[in-house]
Amino acid sequence: MKKLMFIVVLLIASVSLFSQEYEIAWEKDIGGSFAQFSKDGEYIYVAQGLEIWKYRSSDGEYISKFDTLGANFKSDKIYNGIIISGNGNFIVARIDAGDCVMFDTKTEKVFKSLNFGGSSDISPDENYIYTARYDGTYLTKFDIMQNKQIIQRKIINEVFSKAKLSHNGKMFATASIYTDVNKKRTFYLTLWDTETLTEIKRFQLENFAQGAEFQEIKFSYDDKFVGVNALDTYESRIFNTQSLDLVINSNSFYTMHLSDFAFLDNDIIFYFSDIEKSIYKIACIDNKTLKEIQSFNKFSRFITTSSNNLLFNSNTLISPITIGVTDEVISEKQINISTIKNTLIVENNSIPIYTPSIKLFDLKGNTLFSIIQKINTGANRITLPRTIINGTYIIQIESKGLNFSQKILIEG
Repeated sequence: MKKLMFIVVLLIASVSLFSQEYEIAWEKDIGGSFAQFSKDGEYIYVAQGLEIWKYRSSDGEYISKFDTLGANFKSDKIYNGIIISGNGNFIVARIDAGDCVMFDTKTEKVFKSLNFGGSSDISPDENYIYTARYDGTYLTKFDIMQNKQIIQRKIINEVFSKAKLSHNGKMFATASIYTDVNKKRTFYLTLWDTETLTEIKRFQLENFAQGAEFQEIKFSYDDKFVGVNALDTYESRIFNTQSLDLVINSNSFYTMHLSDFAFLDNDIIFYFSDIEKSIYKIACIDNKTLKEIQSFNKFSRFITTSSNNLLFNSNTLISPITIGVTDEVISEKQINISTIKNTLIVENNSIPIYTPSIKLFDLKGNTLFSIIQKINTGANRITLPRTIINGTYIIQIESKGLNFSQKILIEG
């Protein structure tokens, strides 16, 4: 076991306690059709056709490509979505007709190929896969290790197109269309209890995307909000999962088409486009005031976010910066650091540091480890490469208005 302990004194002036703005960290034409961050925000997994490519989030550099040997899919298909498990050990890549390929993020190889005939998601504990079948007949819960279905709930006259699990694993959200005897279609977003697959709440989406289909369901990282948007009419509805109230109807914000949306800690991100006028806009909306706080004019194929407040849109990484809103000056910040196996434990006894660049160098100046990760108040866990051996190193922490370095000793 490696042990490491030191105290860092940081000098910071006029630090914001309440407000955030965002800045562009880097721009590269990575492309792809879908993407997900690793759990720690260190990597970005991008769907390129029927392949998963891995990039470093700190600078956008290509790292590797997953091995697809053992994946059961047709060569003329492409992934129509990728999801990452709560612990970050698996990526589930979805293909048309309900085919799924599970990749192990550690070995970067196929773990299992499955077909559930619908839109699926993996539980945070990585034990179950939940599916809303496209034919509208069933909701199912599948035990991955036992390789068998353990719950099946029959649904009548309803066609599911999208499904998503909450981050805490307690809610399974589905987007569906109900057709009555007169062929009238009604759109629903429904929350189900994951233990029993019984209904918690059903939201009727009035005047929503008539003639269109659903594009995506997303939960905020604290699961307080759930949203859904349409594939063709580019509108979205976002609900509060606690009060069960409608929070946002995107049509009330902008006249441009909404192409995608996502969540950060305190903000809702919308991406709007007007292709004919070559107008593209990423808008940051405060989830309390529902007012736009900042925007970026960037073309996007998709947008995805990480739990440590990074946003990637196929060619640009956007990260939050801290801005001054008070006159309070923090002269000392103590960070106690220790390691358990290959995990770095950063104890922060003061306010959060948003998206610092954390780098580890050897004494020759070679970068051995790099990550962009928000340092929250309290304990923060950062995974170190197993290749780092005992010795003396330099650790560097950089953020807006902060450039700190310290010699450290790692010993077994």
